[in-house]
Amino acid sequence: DHDFQSMLKDLTDMAYLEGSIWALLYDAFPALMKHLPGPHHGIFSSARSLTASIRKEIQRHKLDLDPSNPRDYIDKFLIEERHNRRPTQAL
Repeated sequence: DHDFQSMLKDLTDMAYLEGSIWALLYDAFPALMKHLPGPHHGIFSSARSLTASIRKEIQRHKLDLDPSNPRDYIDKFLIEERHNRRPTQAL
């Protein structure tokens, strides 16, 4: 599946960059490093891409959720979330 492969690539890129000297320099000097070019900016683009992929997957699960037949962890989480949701308070 293309989406899953993309998520794995984003995670791999983030893990690689987090362990690099660029990430250490960014942690030490964030104001300076955000203005300098380098691979450390890839962490943020990978994180945005990963977040978008996860949100897309959650939306897919919400559209075809069957509470009596959960498929995976996302379904179980959505079912539990609905179960624990507070009713809207009357004004």
